[in-house]
Amino acid sequence: MYKVNIQDNKRHNRRAKQALITLIILLSGYGWLLMKRDEPIPTVIHVFLGGGVFFAFVELMGWLSRRRALNKGESLSKSWESNEPIKSTPKGVDELLGSLFFVETEDDYWWQAVIKDQNRPVKLIMSGKERPDESALNAARALAVNWKSFLHNMQSFLSKEAERDHDNGEDIRALNILEIRFLWPNKPTCAEISFADAPSGALWSCSYENGLIAHLSSSGR
Repeated sequence: MYKVNIQDNKRHNRRAKQALITLIILLSGYGWLLMKRDEPIPTVIHVFLGGGVFFAFVELMGWLSRRRALNKGESLSKSWESNEPIKSTPKGVDELLGSLFFVETEDDYWWQAVIKDQNRPVKLIMSGKERPDESALNAARALAVNWKSFLHNMQSFLSKEAERDHDNGEDIRALNILEIRFLWPNKPTCAEISFADAPSGALWSCSYENGLIAHLSSSGR
């Protein structure tokens, strides 16, 4: 899923708004000069206006590209959330993860284990078809072994994010881990973490890579 840091998104929206206002002012000023001046407009003014219009246009195109990526990410997120399992088959027991299940939907499949956290069960989602991908399985096992340390780091991360993002502090403080997805065999240390229980109903997620938790984001509000 595409992710966008909330503060970064606000900053880009603000810059796009400023660029749009600048573009309107420059084009309006140029139109006014064309109507009011009888003699040709000096070259230096053409250069100044052209440069301003160019940079404003580039900023707006960047914002539009970012919005398209964000909308795509929200669509993928909603698609995953609505992709309810239609078949979950027990496939044995792992010594570290416990029971393993092969889950199938109409258009997807994955392996799943569950860690019984004190707040709610946490699903560990792993890629693989005939069996879990070895890299995903090992990453999930490593997380399970260090679960208490991971939860401590997660709580610290969410607390800092709640303090930094005052607008969404209530949501962030209420988050509980729902799923941890190890879905990229070529990037075994990368995972996506999704959360539940946000009072606003937003879908929150963050990244987990090489033991580092980062890039908290929300969509679907």
